[in-house]
Amino acid sequence: MKRKHGPFSQHVYTGGLFLAQASSAFAGMVTAWGTEAEHHAGAADVQKVRLFDLFKVLPQGCGFESAARWLTARWISDPTMHDLLYQPLLTLSEDQRNAILDAFDKVLLRVELERSLSALGAIALTELAQTLADRRIRKLTLIPFDRLGLFPLPSTPVIIDGVQERLGERYEVTIAPNARAAEIAHRRATALDRERRPLLLAAGNPQPLPGRVPALEWAGAEADTVRRIARDTLHFPAEHIRYLAPGVSSRERIMDALGHAWYAHLAVHGQYQPRDPRASQLLLAGDESTPVAERTLTLGEALDGTVNLSGVRLLVLSACDTALIDVQEAPDEVIGLAAGFLQAGAAGVIASLWAVDDRATYLLMSRFAQLYLDPSRGWSPARALAAAQRWLRCEATNALLASYDPTQPIPVTDDMRTAKEDSVPTSSWQLDALINSTRRGSRHTQKTALSAIHSQSASLALTHPVDLPYADPYFWAGFIVTGC
Repeated sequence: MKRKHGPFSQHVYTGGLFLAQASSAFAGMVTAWGTEAEHHAGAADVQKVRLFDLFKVLPQGCGFESAARWLTARWISDPTMHDLLYQPLLTLSEDQRNAILDAFDKVLLRVELERSLSALGAIALTELAQTLADRRIRKLTLIPFDRLGLFPLPSTPVIIDGVQERLGERYEVTIAPNARAAEIAHRRATALDRERRPLLLAAGNPQPLPGRVPALEWAGAEADTVRRIARDTLHFPAEHIRYLAPGVSSRERIMDALGHAWYAHLAVHGQYQPRDPRASQLLLAGDESTPVAERTLTLGEALDGTVNLSGVRLLVLSACDTALIDVQEAPDEVIGLAAGFLQAGAAGVIASLWAVDDRATYLLMSRFAQLYLDPSRGWSPARALAAAQRWLRCEATNALLASYDPTQPIPVTDDMRTAKEDSVPTSSWQLDALINSTRRGSRHTQKTALSAIHSQSASLALTHPVDLPYADPYFWAGFIVTGC
């Protein structure tokens, strides 16, 4: 979101989904409004401006101001964060600044998601959804133009025959960079034979990593859980499962397995580079002593054909920012890791639009694997993902999560729309939990990940048993299906 500002009528940001997705919201606010905050505070140097001064000069009702008001209301009763509101930005420690930055980015993302998804539904997608319903169409491929590609379109609330539901739950919604890519992806998915190419690849939390890159122990737990679901719940033959533990999740082993896999689940770091999209990459095992080219998979390699994904029915990139696109250099041709790996031969790719939350992603992807990998269902990636998202939003209460076991079978049902939509209001503790949530980077094994979820959920269930801790779109809407 921009507005005209100042004597030279320059464009100044007042919010926006992209800034929050790119974890640049706080920096954008300081850059855009620091000078005005300086004048408001009477400070001689913009670096002496307090967070309180910045919040005061924001235009009422804009994304920045809504996020600032939301945070101020909660920080006013928190002695630590309250003091930071009145401390000059220049004197903040790195940890204090990072705490403010992370909280502001998360809250702005929540604010902009609520604003933009409601608007998209009202402006266009409700009418489209009703038309499709009238024609009894069940599958939908969207080809978003320009910055529409930044929105989690399948999660848009729409009204069909007077009932509100999510677009991706009424229809099997996929995203494609263009019509030809959609056609090719559909052709690949139709031609692939799971019986002839049954290999499942699961890898997460590659080790070692460069010194400043945090470990992904929740991701390691996620990959191990996918393996356990396939082996113990769905009884895949051992020879059909290739599990790469953290210490062996190297570029060489992953590329070799991708050449034989039907399903590949990579719970690894993803980095999108908006200034150089071809340099966007997945980080695999290797520290500073390993040449960069030997510990990464880049978008450029996918586009050049170095990474061959022909035969892969579905590639799951359970990582940060893997579906973000380049809307500046190529607004009419989506470029991103998901679209790049689609071009490299995969029939479908699941990727995220923002830095995802650890616990929520572990739960979401475990549920997705239970649904999608089950041959008795035969569900498409879009249907399984939408069902997993709905479960996390509408059914995963504190009481349920206190004893949740992702390896327990799920009863087969033909209708995923059985839970009441948004039946439990969001409690204040849930909103506070959002800004304290952990993005990719916490340290957990598969066993301790479940233990942490059980412990926290059991404690919350004592007073809020039916509340839904991950109902907010921030926790589940970021993942989309690109391709088929």
